[in-house]
Amino acid sequence: MAGIFGLIVWVLFALLVLVIYGYSFALVGNLLASPFYGLLAEKVSALENPDIKTEPLTFNTVLAIAGRSFNESCINCCIFYRELWQCCC
Repeated sequence: MAGIFGLIVWVLFALLVLVIYGYSFALVGNLLASPFYGLLAEKVSALENPDIKTEPLTFNTVLAIAGRSFNESCINCCIFYRELWQCCC
């Protein structure tokens, strides 16, 4: 009986590790990609509406957008993990 119980515990633990790994992978991927979402959205908007005039992006503007997006993503990660911690404890 103890062998079956131990096997069930190990299977549940492995599933939990896989779920945590999957969420962490998605979180890190979104964290790294977030500075470029605004740039991509601007390019798509320019292709959809060619009549709208936009000023060209400079390197400083791109750095400012990337920094702000990265900061917002870090805040979102902290909020997510804080809520997860409160839920589990």
